[in-house]
Amino acid sequence: MKYTKIISLLAAASMAVSPASMTVYAEGDNTNDKPAQTEQTPSEEVATTTTTTAAATTEITTTAATTTAEVTTTTADTATSTTKPTTTATKKVTTTTKPKTTTTTTATTTEPVTTTVTTTSPADNAVVVKPVCEHFIKNDVNGELRISVPEDATAKVDVVYESPEYDKHEYYNCTLEGGEVYSLAIEGRDTTEDDYRNYTVSISLTGGIYGITSDSYTEKFNVADKNDNPDSFKSVSYILAIDNVQSTESFDITTDRENLKRVAFHLNYVMLGDVNDDSVVNSSDASIVLAEYAKISTGAASTLTQKQSIAADVNKDTLVDSSDASKILTYYSEISTGGKPTWD
Repeated sequence: MKYTKIISLLAAASMAVSPASMTVYAEGDNTNDKPAQTEQTPSEEVATTTTTTAAATTEITTTAATTTAEVTTTTADTATSTTKPTTTATKKVTTTTKPKTTTTTTATTTEPVTTTVTTTSPADNAVVVKPVCEHFIKNDVNGELRISVPEDATAKVDVVYESPEYDKHEYYNCTLEGGEVYSLAIEGRDTTEDDYRNYTVSISLTGGIYGITSDSYTEKFNVADKNDNPDSFKSVSYILAIDNVQSTESFDITTDRENLKRVAFHLNYVMLGDVNDDSVVNSSDASIVLAEYAKISTGAASTLTQKQSIAADVNKDTLVDSSDASKILTYYSEISTGGKPTWD
């Protein structure tokens, strides 16, 4: 019994030892090779392992097209009675971003340069005439024809051009009433073999006291433009007039300058009896009248011009016949003997 009591006391003493004094070995550890690890009290562990949470640190490497961001975040949770171990997480994030592109835009203007040009012309309130040419380009215009028509007449105006593509291409075809000034725009061109326009303008006038239509006044011209981008301007004025000047010509050019043409049409003068328009009245004129009368009598068409018909109708009955031929011969006879005959 004495021994049994001693053993019981030893066992009780052994159980009373504090856990802090016990030595603990990890499972499978060799106690001869590694020192013992001692458990710490909770209060000591808090003091030792509490870590202040640091701000996330981000390291970014940027390339032209791809940005790789490696983010390391450290977190720690602390509690008064329970301690969680510090966790360190490393997350690799790959972000694809488009590179910034700087674009420089250069505005290109294809509109032609507009040049303000002051021109001398017979009037500033000219009537604009529309061309009939299907190839007309307004932005290529750097020339102008200004045509002044007298009040008692109308003008027939035709403009054609020659170019590498065309022989005689119609540009304007119009009838202009009297008492106005008209503006006809002209496109300029280079004067080389492969880029040119040679224009021809034809103007005839109808009017005066007899309503006669004149022969056509014709002129060739061009408007040079070396780069087809109007940087100059050429204006030519045609001032038309009617007079009663006796002439074998239908008109006379009274002014002929580079930018001004004056043309006098002799529509108010017709020498009665002078059918062949040679400024004399003789038997030749009477013969023409008789030949004309013979044609008309057989139903043939007249071959006389308007002016010739007026000159042949000396008795002014609107007919050309044998009576007119007879009066012409009488008139010629009196002139030949020194007389001063009249048509009355």
